[in-house]
Amino acid sequence: MQPQDNLSDYEVSNDSHSINSREVVAEAFAEYNHNSQPREVARGIGEAIEQALEKYRKGK
Repeated sequence: MQPQDNLSDYEVSNDSHSINSREVVAEAFAEYNHNSQPREVARGIGEAIEQALEKYRKGK
């Protein structure tokens, strides 16, 4: 049996009222930064955050 992690729990949840979107983003970004092979959802969120930070740092 494969251990569950927080991001997997959010991926399979159908109850949108119980999902804390900030926590999903935090879990995905942590996976993106600390896993050599992040899942597609984590990679997408991580890349989006990096792009936003790049624009912020450039003052745009």
